[in-house]
Amino acid sequence: MNVVIVDDKDSSIAYSGTWETGGTAVEYHGTTTWSPLQGSIATFAFNGSQVTVFGSIRATFAPTASMNFVVDGGPSGTYIAGSVTNTIHHIPLWVSPSLNEGPHTLVITQGEAMAAPTLGPIFLDYIIYNTTSSTAGPYFIDDSDARVTYTPASSWQNIQSDPDFGHTSHASTSPGNSFVLQFEGSSISMYGDIKNGSNASMVIDGGTPVFFAPPIQTTNVTANSLLFKSGALSDGTHSLAVAAENGSPVSVDYFLVTPNSNASSNSSPSSSASGSPPGTSSSPATSPSSSVATKPRKTVSTSVIAPAVLGAVLLVVLIASLLLWRRRRRPYPRDGEASTIRPAVSSPVTPFLSTTSESAEELPPPMRLVGGYTTRVQNAGQQTHRSPSFEQPPMRLAGKYGPGPQNAGQQTHRSPSLEEPPMRLAGKYGPGLQNADQQTHRNSALEEPPQYFE
Repeated sequence: MNVVIVDDKDSSIAYSGTWETGGTAVEYHGTTTWSPLQGSIATFAFNGSQVTVFGSIRATFAPTASMNFVVDGGPSGTYIAGSVTNTIHHIPLWVSPSLNEGPHTLVITQGEAMAAPTLGPIFLDYIIYNTTSSTAGPYFIDDSDARVTYTPASSWQNIQSDPDFGHTSHASTSPGNSFVLQFEGSSISMYGDIKNGSNASMVIDGGTPVFFAPPIQTTNVTANSLLFKSGALSDGTHSLAVAAENGSPVSVDYFLVTPNSNASSNSSPSSSASGSPPGTSSSPATSPSSSVATKPRKTVSTSVIAPAVLGAVLLVVLIASLLLWRRRRRPYPRDGEASTIRPAVSSPVTPFLSTTSESAEELPPPMRLVGGYTTRVQNAGQQTHRSPSFEQPPMRLAGKYGPGPQNAGQQTHRSPSLEEPPMRLAGKYGPGLQNADQQTHRNSALEEPPQYFE
């Protein structure tokens, strides 16, 4: 059986009518709720077997306020504020009878009330209920709970005090006094009185001790202060051991336990010791258990791979086709490249003798050009006659330009059977025949094949 505590400001409590906010440092979370209007209602739904409403009663010499309680329209009760000279905290306003374990609804109605601006005198502080649920929380464990073992028992004082929950707390009397609490949950916080000079060590599951010492400015006892808060723990059973380190009293009032989470966690516990300053809320801001989530490995389907591969193949084919098309469009080889061009085959030529009696002369061998230029044929006009039986082969050029024959006009006459062909260039430009009009006459019976340039 667990005891769950619910603050008056919890969203599970629905208020209707007129309600006001109050509170002091010794009250749970430092807050209370009260109504100046008769008939104001607060409704709370829970799943358990018993419920208790706690509050504070303001000192007054003329109490007229009352508060009514009912569960499921059946069991009911009324609290009437009596005449008190001092304000009382953590007082049970109503305790329900035992109920069947299950869902229930508690309705709180303000009876007679003191009109504003007069406060109270009845203030709602918190609600606790018994449950077997393992997910509701936080759990409340009082210092007088049987699960807390004090060693030695005779060295711990059971103190009765109004600011303490249940009006009880335990305090050590000498160094070495200790206690151990076994609990089920994923984190724990310890609350108590901060006394000047107190020094204690806290250990979770036999791990590294965490030491507590009150703030330097603390000179008086401060109740309802957060003394220790563990980090996230794995779900399951754990132990908290606390020991006094010096002669100054170490006081413990209650514990708040976070229930087990739905998913287990393997995170290492971490702990901290602290003290809440006077007048501030000491809420159990427990750290949630952490877990590492692994992402599933992603797989790429064939429907994604196939289009990608096909697109790559089409791109390669397109580039290859473009290069081939550009190469076929280029009519001549690139500059600097050597290529072999076969001369055109000319028709057979029948040789004949010129009108002069000079014997036939063998024509010079063909010229092959690999560089930029070749020497030009000059003074061709000095030749009296040439043998018609020889054909001058074409000139082959591998450079950019090839020179054509110059000063052809100086030739008196040439054998009509031998004609010098035009020059074909594979580069950008090639010189043509110059001064051809200076030639007196040329034999037309013999055609000289064209010259090719690379």
